[in-house]
Amino acid sequence: MWAEHYKYDSFRFDIMSQATKDTMLRLREAVQTVDEDNYFYGEGWTKIERGYEQANQLNMAGSEIGTFNDRIREAIRQGNIFSPESDALLSDQDRVKMSLIGTLKDYVLETSAGSAGATSNLGGYADDPADIINYVSKHDNETLWDQLNYTLPQDISLQERVRAQNVAMGINLVAQGIPFLQMGGDMLRSKSMDRNTYDSGDWFTMSTLPMAPTTGM
Repeated sequence: MWAEHYKYDSFRFDIMSQATKDTMLRLREAVQTVDEDNYFYGEGWTKIERGYEQANQLNMAGSEIGTFNDRIREAIRQGNIFSPESDALLSDQDRVKMSLIGTLKDYVLETSAGSAGATSNLGGYADDPADIINYVSKHDNETLWDQLNYTLPQDISLQERVRAQNVAMGINLVAQGIPFLQMGGDMLRSKSMDRNTYDSGDWFTMSTLPMAPTTGM
């Protein structure tokens, strides 16, 4: 009904891994009889082994049903790629490189250590870039701006912080896969360091929207 009458062209599934892989494939097949280009994606986190083939990141690889990519998310949000003093700088840069080529598991990448190997060694899991939803922030947890202000070096300037935000979002946009952006990220959206604002009230929620009025807030 949603695809046929309301023209929804994609469907997102929260905690998709609680469903079976077969369920997701059959659901998509049914929807694509109405709209052959309809795209499915969701959260492919593995929570508890339930005795069936879960619709998680590893199992959905090759299906072109997208799963949120926490490899690129963590490699960027931890801020190490912007800090020359970080011990994790090079390893996180390797994961960013892997993400730029779609987090493909069989791609041979020369790492910062000088060795070449399949990106599955770095956490690559996709068979096709369409398996991947690249993101650095969404409604869960701190916004990208808030998170980077936790993790970036404390002595850098505001201009450098803005540049880091732009680079972080830019990597997400140019990486192979499907880019996913949180509304307002391009305007340095903040939630005042609150990681979960679902019940913070209308005043707070309005004040975090990029186009909200600022008078009295």
